Amino acid sequence: MASLKNRAKATGEMIVSRTVHDLVVGSKTRVQAVADLQTGI
Repeated sequence: MASLKNRAKATGEMIVSRTVHDLVVGSKTRVQAVADLQTGI
């Protein structure tokens, strides 16, 4: 039972960290795109 709980916790943390990573990368590319637009104008 404990191993199942630990596995679920590890999976949840992996999903959360991946989501956070995607958000960070997404916001970085969004900021970069905005910066490119501003320099292009």
